[in-house]
Amino acid sequence: MLVVNSAHLASLSSADPDRWLPIFWALDYFKSSQAQDVKEGDWTMAGVDEAKVLQLTKPKAAFIEAMENWDEPAVDTAVAGLARNASAQEIFELFCRYGARDFPRAWP
Repeated sequence: MLVVNSAHLASLSSADPDRWLPIFWALDYFKSSQAQDVKEGDWTMAGVDEAKVLQLTKPKAAFIEAMENWDEPAVDTAVAGLARNASAQEIFELFCRYGARDFPRAWP
């Protein structure tokens, strides 16, 4: 689904006879990606533990602590808390800070 906007922009920039080509390519690519995912085990992200999210009193501090400790489950919980209590700008700044720091390193 990450290519949808790019396909849309390519479509808008295309000549009239070719306008639908990027859209059809994106649809085909999406469907083949879905089929590949099924072959690889049909991964689905688990739901967040609502009880843990509700226990967070300071989701920003919890996120920073979890990121500093490379605690993936705690990050998931803190991000859910951030999404409910922080501004988009605040979340973006945190993601940029840690995304830039962590890009070269994979999660353990």
